[in-house]
Amino acid sequence: MPRGKPTEPKNKIPYKRVKRKGNNRVMYIYEAAEILDIGVNRAYELAREGVIPSIKIGGRVRVPTKKFYEWLEGLSESGPQQAV
Repeated sequence: MPRGKPTEPKNKIPYKRVKRKGNNRVMYIYEAAEILDIGVNRAYELAREGVIPSIKIGGRVRVPTKKFYEWLEGLSESGPQQAV
């Protein structure tokens, strides 16, 4: 067994997780990625392509929480989908 400082897994999301207080009308893209079980880069691609509902606030991509869950429910109602 190697000795020394343990290393973190390579697939760990490198973003600081912030506990937000109060209003959660928008979520970070990494939160949407976690819900969809995809990588952050892929989530950015899908947001840029208009697949995931998103908005830009000051150059940063945010996902409107209500629209995201409505979009997600619409996917489940329309039956099996092609892999994202």
